[in-house]
Amino acid sequence: MATNGPSDDPGRRGRWAQRENEHRRRPYEAALAAWRRADVELRHMLASARTYRGRPPGDVPPSLRMRRGETLLWNAPGARLIELRHQPALPPPGYASLPELTWAAGQAPPAQANVSDIGAVSVTNQRVVFHGSRHNREWAFAKLTGLAHDLPTSSTLMRVSNRKYVSGLVLDPGASVGFRFNLALGLADAMGDRAGFVAHLERLLVHHQSLLPSPPALVGPAQAPHAARTALGVLRTAYFGPRGASPRRRALQGLVTVALTLGLIGQVLPHAPVTIASVGRPSTLVPSALAPTVLAPTVPAPTVPAPSLAPAEVATDVAEPVVTVTITQAPSSEPVPEAADPAVTVTIEVTSTPAPEPPAVPSPRPPAQAEITAAQSPPAPPSEAAPPPETAPPPETAPPSEAAPPSEAAPMPEAVPLCDAPANPYGYTFCDGDLITDPKPDICRYFHCIPNFWEGKGYMIECSDGKVSMSGGRQGSCSYHGGNRRRVHQGR
Repeated sequence: MATNGPSDDPGRRGRWAQRENEHRRRPYEAALAAWRRADVELRHMLASARTYRGRPPGDVPPSLRMRRGETLLWNAPGARLIELRHQPALPPPGYASLPELTWAAGQAPPAQANVSDIGAVSVTNQRVVFHGSRHNREWAFAKLTGLAHDLPTSSTLMRVSNRKYVSGLVLDPGASVGFRFNLALGLADAMGDRAGFVAHLERLLVHHQSLLPSPPALVGPAQAPHAARTALGVLRTAYFGPRGASPRRRALQGLVTVALTLGLIGQVLPHAPVTIASVGRPSTLVPSALAPTVLAPTVPAPTVPAPSLAPAEVATDVAEPVVTVTITQAPSSEPVPEAADPAVTVTIEVTSTPAPEPPAVPSPRPPAQAEITAAQSPPAPPSEAAPPPETAPPPETAPPSEAAPPSEAAPMPEAVPLCDAPANPYGYTFCDGDLITDPKPDICRYFHCIPNFWEGKGYMIECSDGKVSMSGGRQGSCSYHGGNRRRVHQGR
């Protein structure tokens, strides 16, 4: 009756299944928590857009002078006023891209802006007003020509037609979400399109429901890999890096690990000097520490004078000799003391290819080395005669009827319309299709990916500058690449 070995240990398999399931649940639970937060935020925005009509007159701060028909929507302290001394390109104002409005100049505003004052900010259905200790600033929606949000820094830049320079506000992360929403709500009220803003939020909510993360498939102890396969996986990770790592990181890790392995081998192998045991035939090299070891006797080849050749018979092309080195460990039936080094045999075979004879001048072929040796050596007894050397049979040529059929070309995917997408073997297209949440590992060979492409947690989209990102459906996607342009689909 067979018994289970270490590789079939039920405890090991159970522990592997527990670790694997935990490894699969962690990213799923994190993605599910982020999806739920975004879902609550979208639903709150939608409810506010349907019913919210502003704050009562008693909540208006004394510093804000209300105009006719103006309603206060939101206000908060602690806003910082920033000003830019250049003219960045800002997208036109609107609510269509909420909550994915992003900075379009390719660089975070705080790196180029100066904070000139700190104060309170108010958003109404007609304008945005800032009241500070040194400056008061107003951005009227009727004069607003550019608007950009930078989600990582919680900053907003606004351009108005009655001011030369671009300015904006930086708020605390907790207040930036309410500021962006009420700013979009105020723009919708100023344009008289509250219903359009509500419809836009409804579409965002429906799309968000389609992004609900799917629970991972759990595994059981029966699916645990063999112990040898696990060891090979560990070695592969040690030498070539984890799966999904960048090619540069995997190559660097492979070089470092190979260098460490060679250094360890150099420390383990013996450093005994080497002496030559025979010359003139394939040589056997033995460490001097094991000199008493008896080797196979070698018979020196007889000296044979080289045949003289006429000047016209000398070959003009001389082939270089080919040197073959073989290193093996000599077997020994006797035990070797621990202090002794193991015997290592190095066999060096030198072979040369005879130069081709000139076709124009025929010359007699000199006798082979084996014939010269046989002619000058005494005849051996029949019982001790060496068997004739085996001659490799000529390669058999299959008849034309039995020739192997030509290899078939690798199947190519069916052609799908790309809609201006780069040519690729996976059918990724800008036309309709399924969203791509798990792209192929070499997709960046065909599409121009952003530097942090593999860090995205959404679906594949194209940015305005032509690069692709994996942050589709996420806040801040294509933040430094001109904003979102269109989605990348799996062709049907």
